[in-house]
Amino acid sequence: MRSALLVALSLLSASSVHAQSVAPRLVVRSYNTAGLSLPILNRAESTIGKLLRQAGIDSSWRNCRTTQGPSSHSADPCSDILNASEVIVRIVRAPRAITDVELLGYSHVDGYRRQGTLATVFADRVHSLAAALRMDEGTLLGRAMTHEIGHLLLGTLDHVPEGLMRGHWSKEGRAADWFFSLTQADQIRTALAGRIDGASPALALARSTR
Repeated sequence: MRSALLVALSLLSASSVHAQSVAPRLVVRSYNTAGLSLPILNRAESTIGKLLRQAGIDSSWRNCRTTQGPSSHSADPCSDILNASEVIVRIVRAPRAITDVELLGYSHVDGYRRQGTLATVFADRVHSLAAALRMDEGTLLGRAMTHEIGHLLLGTLDHVPEGLMRGHWSKEGRAADWFFSLTQADQIRTALAGRIDGASPALALARSTR
């Protein structure tokens, strides 16, 4: 009996460790209202997946149906209710009222709850910057979308001097400037896990430090 109990406890402990090591999953609902081609969208999706994996987060992509353009043929209408593990990124053309040409997008973040759900990226600004930097447009689009997703998960609109969350992208910078820092990755995983569990970001962070 003692042997059986030890085996059961061992299996329980192993399953617990496995559960803790499973990366949280984020679902990105993309609304391609700018009418970008599907190859550009596919490269953006691949880039987002790579950057989130580097931060320890699994992700999946939903190309939501739009009224016009290539995404109007999408089989996914995205008509179901948004859940805690999902964020929305709209791909639009920059409004004339936004005169800062370096601004590639923006996010809506609730400063009290320290989280957000909706972000917007400007396709025409990304196109121009990609040409200036001689960078693949889909790759830069994915980086810009991941930057905004970072704001939604980190729960702040603040920028840092280096890394993917820096505020100015007019120069290509170093390779490390296109990734989340280790600290940001930890914060993003903690915040996403808290959203999925229904806890506030502050409570999730407190749990992670126990």
